[in-house]
Amino acid sequence: FIPFSIFHRMKSFLNIFFLLTTILSSIKMFSQKSLSSALSPLLIVIAIGLILDGVEEIKRYRNDLQTNKTKVKVYKNKKLRDIEWKKVKIGNLIKVNKDENFPADMLVIYSSNKEGNFYLQTSNIDGETNLKERDALNYTQELFSKKNFKKSHDNLYELFKNKDETGNDNCVIEVEQPNKNIYEINGSMVFKGEEKNKNYFNFKSTAIRGAKLKNTKFIYELAKLNSDKLFYVIGKKFDEFSQDIPSNLIMLGKLTDYEMSLFYKKAKAFISPSLYEGFGLTPLEALYYGCPSIYLSDIEVFREIFNDVAEFFDPYDASIFKFNEIIIKNDEREKVLNNYNWDNCALDVIDVLKKN
Repeated sequence: FIPFSIFHRMKSFLNIFFLLTTILSSIKMFSQKSLSSALSPLLIVIAIGLILDGVEEIKRYRNDLQTNKTKVKVYKNKKLRDIEWKKVKIGNLIKVNKDENFPADMLVIYSSNKEGNFYLQTSNIDGETNLKERDALNYTQELFSKKNFKKSHDNLYELFKNKDETGNDNCVIEVEQPNKNIYEINGSMVFKGEEKNKNYFNFKSTAIRGAKLKNTKFIYELAKLNSDKLFYVIGKKFDEFSQDIPSNLIMLGKLTDYEMSLFYKKAKAFISPSLYEGFGLTPLEALYYGCPSIYLSDIEVFREIFNDVAEFFDPYDASIFKFNEIIIKNDEREKVLNNYNWDNCALDVIDVLKKN
């Protein structure tokens, strides 16, 4: 560490200047200073640099230890097991969930999205916060979808078993030699008995170490699929799309109650792709202010309250969402509002207090 750090420090123009000054000062023809007094400024500068480098190196070492202890799910011996990043080996079959980092440079063979795409955030690597779209290897994506491999660990194990466990390779992946560009890679995958049918891939089917797996928000995908409609998002902004928001998706942030009431009255439809199992106040507000159509996530709490007035959809798949534009009938609207209003709530609280 010390020799390398000193060599690195001596590349600095300022340190070279100090060194030349020290050499000239040590020559009696140019100066009467002793060698020790001439060297002291340079030694102090180098010593401070070494200390700073040492502190940074210790921090980096501790961060590496913490990162290498991060758990990741790996298929091993026909079971999904948690192992540390440092124990990941070439040939491991790894499962990465949303908002988790990739533990190594990986070839992605399956995505839970039906179209096979997934999104990466590489801010830890190149500083870019916008998401990058990638696609799982087409051959294996279609194979898993047809045979429902994602629910069978045994099928995954048999398809990708390697030398470490069986003594032979059922699948071979060939990749070109590393190069300076992290976004350039080409390779092929071939299964045993299908040597003539190579499945080629490039960087679009890979994920680099440290990148984070992200899933696009439902309303973002919905806006992309329905470019003829204008969408307003009210509430907390999601920054991961701040640089790549469709032109028909407008992020308003938090609004006052009065501003909210205006949007409810003017909107053609209210959409809530929420997964939160709490009481649905915003759909009730939309009903109260006369929003003609309401679309809600197909979750139990919404079904319980709005079953007769709302259209329900899968909040994980925007591609199957349909605008039926069914107008809510006034009697159905009043029925729900009469069951859930603040007057009735206050009366119920008073009854409970009187009983106790």
